[in-house]
Order: sequence, then C-alpha cells, then structure tokens
Amino acid sequence: MSNASRIKTAESYIKTLCIHDISIIESIFAENAIVEDPVGNEPVSGIEKIKEFYTRAFDVIQHAELLGSVRCTDHTAAFPFKVLLDSGDLIMELEAIDVFEFDEAGKVTSMKAYWGPENMKPA
Repeated sequence: MSNASRIKTAESYIKTLCIHDISIIESIFAENAIVEDPVGNEPVSGIEKIKEFYTRAFDVIQHAELLGSVRCTDHTAAFPFKVLLDSGDLIMELEAIDVFEFDEAGKVTSMKAYWGPENMKPA
C-alpha cells in the first residue's frame, strides 16, 4: 500500500465524519479492526461494533476537517484534525490526532484517537 493510498483513506475518513456515511466506515475498516477513541477507553472490536460506535458518533458530529498533513510510515498514518460536536445542549470543538494501522489489503486494523479534556473547547 502506498502513502498516497493511506492519505486517501484518512481523507475519506474525515469526509465520512462530515457526511455520516456508514458505508465508508465499513469500507475503510477491516472485519477484525479495533477502535480506541480516545486511547485509554475500552476498545471497540469488530466491524459491526465499530459501525455502531460511528452511528452514535454521527449523532453529535457536525463537521470535521484536517488541521495538517497526513503523516505516513510503513503501515501507519497519523493525522491531526478537529471536529465540531453538537450535543443539543452544548457545541464543542475537539482537536485530536488519529493513528491508523493498515493491513496488507489496505484496510484499517487499528485506530487510536489521541485527545483529552484539554483538547475540547466551546465553539
């Protein structure tokens, strides 16, 4: 898998956070993928649980955008981004760094999101 493909996957991920298309999530992640968002939370394992996780997230995510370039290594991509969250009572901006690990087929096998309370602020 090329760096260009890893970058395209990260960009597709950010796009789906905006348009709430669960089919893109399904196409990006491997069947046995693990999502840890944020790191330290209980990991979500398997594509069906991951789809449930993102379906709930889509209820509050209003917008997402990259804050810099996607950084790639052999089987990983890391990227800074921000999301606008609307819980109905409060609108917040969250800045995070996600790290994807890829398998040989180009599917994400692991996603770790790095953020904490200090990365959230009222929008």
